[in-house]
Amino acid sequence: MHLPGSGSLDVVGERAAVRGRMSALAAALVSLCGYFAVAAVPAPQPSATPSDPFTALRFRSIGPDSGRLDAAAGVPGNPNVYYVGGLGGLFKSDDGGTSFASVFSEPGVSSVGAIAVAPSDSKIVYIGTGEPNIRNDIEPGDGVWRSDDSGKTWRHLGLDGTGHIAQIAIDAHDPDVAYVAAEGRIYGSGSSRGIYKTSDGGKRWQHVLTLDDRTGASSVAIDPADPNTVLAGAWTIWRKPWIMNSGGPEDGLYISHDAGAHWTRLQGHGLPTGLMGRIGLAYAPSNPKRIYALIESKEGVLWRSDDGGATWKMVNGSHKIWQRPFYFFELTVDPHDQNHVYFPSVSLYETTDGGKTLKRLPGVGDNHQLWIDPTDSRRLLLVGDGGTGISMDAGKHWILPQIPISQVYHVATDDRVPYTICVEIQDAGSACGPSNSRVDGIGGKDWFTTFGGESGWILFDPANPNLIYGSGYTGGLTRFDRKTNQALSIAPWPLDSIGWSARRLRYRFQWTAPIAVSKLEPRALYFGGNVLFKSDDEGMHWHVVSPDLTRNVKSKQGPTGGPITHDSTSVETYDTIFTIAESPLRRGLLWVGTDDGLVWLTRDDGKHWQNLTARIPGMVEWGRVSCLSPSRFDPATAYLTVDTHLLGDRSPHLWVTHDYGAHWHSIVGNLTGASYSEVLKEDPFRRGLLYLGTGNGLYLSFDGGAHWRRMHGGLPTAPVYDLTVQRRFDDLVVGTHGRGVYVLDDLHPIQEYTSAVAARPLTIFAMRTAYRWGFGRITFASETQLGTDPAYGAYVDFWLQRAPTKKEKVTVNIYHGTHLIRTMHVEKAHAGMNRVVWNLRYAGFKPVKDSDPWRMSGFSGPLAVPGVYRVAVSVGGVTRSASVRVAADPNAGMSIAGLRSQFTFLMRIHHDLARIGTAIEALRKLKTPEAKAVLDLLFQPKATQGEDVLRYPVHVYEQLSSLSGDVAFSNAAPTAADRQVLRYLESEMHAALARAQVLLRTGSHALQPHGR
Repeated sequence: MHLPGSGSLDVVGERAAVRGRMSALAAALVSLCGYFAVAAVPAPQPSATPSDPFTALRFRSIGPDSGRLDAAAGVPGNPNVYYVGGLGGLFKSDDGGTSFASVFSEPGVSSVGAIAVAPSDSKIVYIGTGEPNIRNDIEPGDGVWRSDDSGKTWRHLGLDGTGHIAQIAIDAHDPDVAYVAAEGRIYGSGSSRGIYKTSDGGKRWQHVLTLDDRTGASSVAIDPADPNTVLAGAWTIWRKPWIMNSGGPEDGLYISHDAGAHWTRLQGHGLPTGLMGRIGLAYAPSNPKRIYALIESKEGVLWRSDDGGATWKMVNGSHKIWQRPFYFFELTVDPHDQNHVYFPSVSLYETTDGGKTLKRLPGVGDNHQLWIDPTDSRRLLLVGDGGTGISMDAGKHWILPQIPISQVYHVATDDRVPYTICVEIQDAGSACGPSNSRVDGIGGKDWFTTFGGESGWILFDPANPNLIYGSGYTGGLTRFDRKTNQALSIAPWPLDSIGWSARRLRYRFQWTAPIAVSKLEPRALYFGGNVLFKSDDEGMHWHVVSPDLTRNVKSKQGPTGGPITHDSTSVETYDTIFTIAESPLRRGLLWVGTDDGLVWLTRDDGKHWQNLTARIPGMVEWGRVSCLSPSRFDPATAYLTVDTHLLGDRSPHLWVTHDYGAHWHSIVGNLTGASYSEVLKEDPFRRGLLYLGTGNGLYLSFDGGAHWRRMHGGLPTAPVYDLTVQRRFDDLVVGTHGRGVYVLDDLHPIQEYTSAVAARPLTIFAMRTAYRWGFGRITFASETQLGTDPAYGAYVDFWLQRAPTKKEKVTVNIYHGTHLIRTMHVEKAHAGMNRVVWNLRYAGFKPVKDSDPWRMSGFSGPLAVPGVYRVAVSVGGVTRSASVRVAADPNAGMSIAGLRSQFTFLMRIHHDLARIGTAIEALRKLKTPEAKAVLDLLFQPKATQGEDVLRYPVHVYEQLSSLSGDVAFSNAAPTAADRQVLRYLESEMHAALARAQVLLRTGSHALQPHGR
């Protein structure tokens, strides 16, 4: 069927307003689903460059929101502006915390540990990169950055080797004078630790306090009454995969009275006499003689000085504010009350009597830092592992803004339509959400928990996708049934080992203990400790199918966290299995890697094992085998990545074998700018197409790892811990550690890209199935949208060898059979990959000039009925075609016969509106009273604004469009009442058109079809 007109402009959607025959909710749903939105233009995209031919392919963020933040700062006296930072970058709010946006996205830097707003000029902001709370999954930075325009632009100030910056203190009167407390690179030794000072805004730095190559600084504070007096806390902190150290002989309080030129260590006079570790410091602004110090010590927790640091006394020894000093050790003093202090810790506490007693307050969970407005001490900004909170009543109540900053460990997808994405994320635990909400964006309430762990693996059962398995630390393992919403613990050795050294345990389980589900053996799954466990009945019974597959070195299984504070969460539990992978081609063929650098293979489901480690050239001793990925095309092929950043080496290490591990060769290739390697997966449809997740982003190889290119497309700088390809939709789902989950929709252009494609003038890539989504659920809860749904409709991806000239038009034509149903003009086509979206609509047209119908759905082309359509792209005399299948939403109960009936009905109205439009335009030219009378029968000329119809009643033109909206709202055949009303309106239309025809015949005005 050929429509009148073939323009590319769709009429923008309906107005949500009260109307008798359609509720406000229904109108809102129509608008939310974007059924009448413009979608025939390319998505916003930068110009292509030769080095990035896939710039048109854009990742979209889907959440979830919960994630770790370490640093907080606001602007005194301005309740609209806040800054927060952590593993994920720096975010700013200009609207009082209603929304936060990323304002710092430098390549290679994914974490912010310190934020300082200059007291004398709030436009000047310093940030220190690298997280300060030294847990196992932190990321280092590249020094200090400064903005002079409130975060719009940034310049790098150096200190590249400082690793992790804990605090920045700015002179209250001179924003160019600042001190930086640098902890250093914790997985290695080095001299770039201690206190740095700049007196010229960061052009030059002095290393004013340096102790040894293991001791850095955890805190720095300037005396509010004397800018020449500076106090610092020294901290010896370092980690290895099997141990974490906090505390050393150089640790303690250091003071300078000459602006950092000379320092004196404070000892005695009430301070701890034994070994110290991390120190948190704060002056009381209302009385600078009052100083508080949280000191990691076996002799107490909170010390106080009332004479500027000359003497001290221990005022509180409670572990409430000292549970894990390496992770929680900050305090903030009320600017107006020297006795009122806040202590962010596992919970948030305050004292109102100078530290003697403590009161628990609500917070954000695992709280890290709190900022107080010096002009209004009731206004607080808090950050922690649960994100950020804003309080206007001194911490009694909190507003909790949503920021998509979750730290993802692993990601999995099912095969639903649309599919579900499940992740395990730091602190929040397991979470599952939709790839497409089918409403208008993915919100926090679209996600649900499966009661799995926070740090492990999460997988769907291939035989029963209602079952979701999730692992956690100390060997925890759950099975969640989505059908019943019930979870069951199925751990093979459910002995709580928290706090115990690894050498004392019967079985050792890593913080990210791996699981694997069998796709070839229903109900079978595997779980890794120091041995490999197998269950044949979905986790109800387990048996061991391997010997100890680790090095089992007892010296690396001791206590951790010392020498002051023991801390064992299984993060440093060592000599464990770290990854398990079953071949998708052969049952019983398993690859296993350990965190202490061993690679194993069994071909008979664990009866016999081969240690392949010695066959891997350049294998790093003690390197963590982060991923083993068997090929989907050849059972003898597997890919291996080894992560050595916990050993101080952040370079990537990756290999491939094609003979069951007998021989391996490196595929690092040209990865000179890449960070450590976390995950490597082969594309399920194109052999040799590889996706690599590293500590600084995502990389792509078309030739099995010989050459690599960085993938951008809106993916922020963040570690990529896991990824998977959802096969039905052919989407790349990426789990970032710091910015949540990102999806690259439709991989066909990447999978089909070759040098031959690049050499052709025009190539159109295969098109995946486009679903005609029905309306999803909608809630009445008010929340900030976190994630973006995929564009509604069919992706049309095509390659141009060169950018078209100004005279060359790029068009996309849609055909149903031989009939052209839609033409879209691509305004900004460029060399390389291009993507436009057909929103599944037939061509539409504009209503007549100076008309603003109450509801405009009749002027949009109807949605295509499920079936096969042809898409043709043309440029410069060259045309290429592809077919696309439009499918019904399987969740919406759509009847194809009903959709065809609906389509015919809507097309009938569409043609009626075109006929009326033609008559209106012709009658307007007559300018006679008789013509005006007929015009008044056809439409409402006084309705030039949307709600004018509340004063001027709608006529046939507007009523037909409104009826179209009523019928298009659902996915079903029109009702008997719909048909009856259409017959009535068409009778009115025919009578008016007959009168119009008489007038036009006598007035010598022929009717020309409107909208062509």
